[in-house]
Amino acid sequence: MLKDVAIRRAAAWAVAGLLYMLWPFDAVPDWAIVVGWVDDALVVAFAAYMAYRAYQSRVPDREPPRGPEHAKPVKPLPPDPEDKTS
Repeated sequence: MLKDVAIRRAAAWAVAGLLYMLWPFDAVPDWAIVVGWVDDALVVAFAAYMAYRAYQSRVPDREPPRGPEHAKPVKPLPPDPEDKTS
């Protein structure tokens, strides 16, 4: 499964984001409580976004069918034998 370049790239971004969050030495240290946490959150969010984009690059570009012309016909249900209303 990791033979696909897009999958490897997505996994690399995900691992990089996780390692940045866990690594004690980063751009803004975590002892600067709010700023350090926001820094980690932004980097992890960016890494998740890049992993998503890398994975989505292998999905073909196509629009899902829309509108009634693409809808499948629905068969009516058979009459209920226990229905006594008629």
